Amino acid sequence: MTNPETDLKEADVNMTSSNPGSSKFTFAALVFVTFVAVIFGAGVVAGFTDAGGGDRPDVLFGIYAVWVAVVGGLAFLAARSWSRLMKAPKEMLSRSTRRSRNVLYAALVVSAGLGALLSMAQPEGTSIFTNGPLAVFPALVAIMVWTVGGSITTLMWWRMTDEHDRASYEAGANVAVHAYLFIAPSWWVATRAGLLPEQDPMVVMLIVAAIWSAVWFYRKYL
Repeated sequence: MTNPETDLKEADVNMTSSNPGSSKFTFAALVFVTFVAVIFGAGVVAGFTDAGGGDRPDVLFGIYAVWVAVVGGLAFLAARSWSRLMKAPKEMLSRSTRRSRNVLYAALVVSAGLGALLSMAQPEGTSIFTNGPLAVFPALVAIMVWTVGGSITTLMWWRMTDEHDRASYEAGANVAVHAYLFIAPSWWVATRAGLLPEQDPMVVMLIVAAIWSAVWFYRKYL
């Protein structure tokens, strides 16, 4: 015969032994660090080349080798984390959660396409992360996709998602807006004092978006 109390204790241990929230956080953190490593490495290579480093192919090869090794290692760790996450017991998802996630996946695909469009539209010898000029047609397409497509996608997600996800989203927005209120004026004053370079609105936007996403992820999954 089984002991109900013992069975309940064992079931409780099995349910709490795996922490899907922690696994998701690890995977997200590895993806974020990998993305940062890609951008940082691209900046190092571009800066070294602009400074005349193209005359030292041995050094340039070493930089490329280290860059590829670091990004490859981080990508491998992220893939392992994703594999473990997929093998973990599946959580029951409501219909609204599944629909809102599909909207997020669609938004990621559109964002990737937008980034590819801007990358191909860059003048030869420039990077997508510069403030250089763009051709009119791809610029107008990017603006329309970002403003119209982004607005429609956000509205669809807001109507489909559940109360918990909305609360996490609102908490992230609250922290991000306050971060902007602190960062933008401080950077402006520091620039006038010669302590920081001139403020780049896209850098500030990325900082605010990263804070917003981090708070949303923490409130939703941890």
